[in-house]
Amino acid sequence: MLKEHRVQGELQLTKRIVITDWEIEVDYSKTKEYYSNHKIDDDCTCTSCMNYRFNCKQFSNELLEFFEGLGIDPSKEGEFMDFGVSKEGSVIYMGFYHLVGRILDGPDYVDDKWEELNLFKINEFEFGFSSLELRCVPDDFPDPVIQLEFKAILPWLLEVPRE
Repeated sequence: MLKEHRVQGELQLTKRIVITDWEIEVDYSKTKEYYSNHKIDDDCTCTSCMNYRFNCKQFSNELLEFFEGLGIDPSKEGEFMDFGVSKEGSVIYMGFYHLVGRILDGPDYVDDKWEELNLFKINEFEFGFSSLELRCVPDDFPDPVIQLEFKAILPWLLEVPRE
């Protein structure tokens, strides 16, 4: 469900979304505005992070539409970590993105419950939402904040070796 309302002449888009066990409300306008104004230069430049961002350019339309539907630029993560290499030789990433919004129903903490929760999957990603123990929230990120937590197994696409 998409709700539109105007605040001081500006169009504000708020989306109510149901995904597996979660019902969330996302302020699409504020989330999109933040990601549009955030400079990637402020983020990590290690090879693992560069590989993740390079993979973003290869994401499927379905995955890109999911991120866009929340107002997120996937190349501008809140944080992610490289958890080594899978049996197949791909890199295991876990991390999160921030959104302006609230969890209306469903689990409010994902971090240590990956195997127990009904996560939603798109291609090589598994997702869930958290509103407790928010991490690395930029000082200028608008309230209220929820995290889109993810685990992904992505190929190494850079020509330079993994550090």
